[in-house]
Amino acid sequence: MRVWKQWIDEHLTTRKTGSGRRKLTSARDHRHLLRMAVNDRTASSRQLAVRWSTAKSILMSASSIRRRLLQRVLRATMPLYRIPLTINHRRLHLQWAYGHRPWQADWHQVIFSDESRYNL
Repeated sequence: MRVWKQWIDEHLTTRKTGSGRRKLTSARDHRHLLRMAVNDRTASSRQLAVRWSTAKSILMSASSIRRRLLQRVLRATMPLYRIPLTINHRRLHLQWAYGHRPWQADWHQVIFSDESRYNL
């Protein structure tokens, strides 16, 4: 009913500016939070929430922190589990593979390992 009355009176269905809950944090606090996130790139939003509450004594949920960081285009990313190969690495890898192409029967006697030591 309230939306219909607003439509009849003002021909609008949007909320008025200034309505809603006031923010507990200021622009300066947002910059401080951003600096905390940039200085420790591996920290999760929950860890940032705990650090924030101890530093500022203002309780802020992890989802609120995620929203603030998303406003500043900071997103959660997964760390790399391997080093990206350069063009030189790829060239050397292909050169090694082409050099060992004639090894048809010899590959059955090769043991590939992850740099572990084996005593045979």
